[in-house]
Amino acid sequence: MRNLLAAGAMGLATAGRSLTPLALISWTIRSGRLPSEGLTTTLFGHRRVSQLLVFGAAIELILDKLPMTPDRVSHGADVYRALLGGLAGTLITDRGKLPNRLAGGLCGAVAAFAASHILLAARRGFTDRGLPDPAIALAEDGLVLATVHHFLKQSRATN
Repeated sequence: MRNLLAAGAMGLATAGRSLTPLALISWTIRSGRLPSEGLTTTLFGHRRVSQLLVFGAAIELILDKLPMTPDRVSHGADVYRALLGGLAGTLITDRGKLPNRLAGGLCGAVAAFAASHILLAARRGFTDRGLPDPAIALAEDGLVLATVHHFLKQSRATN
């Protein structure tokens, strides 16, 4: 059950910043602080993959603050986030049996899709009330980083 909560949390974080959870998961696998097996270690523990994901996440953190950046649900972006959320959910439940990993992927995907719409509505609500969009974006960054950090730390403790 705890793994499914972590998978859902990764989906939520992916809704906020699509690459940040994968980048931090990959970095944690690469550093050996998140046990993983087989293809997960080979692919996401690879130095170049980790670097590419971290670079992409950093660029996304910057681009999100620009006014011309499209919202998180336009042009299929919510489906893209659901796919990445599913992957993050699967990775966080990697050491479980296959049905658990599949459930983790499903939890991550559903959470990412739903949270994309919820976070967009919340962000619009805050800006409609006069809060500056960059400040809201920075708060989202903090929420995403804190969520991923918490559940990665918890996953390391339980594995």
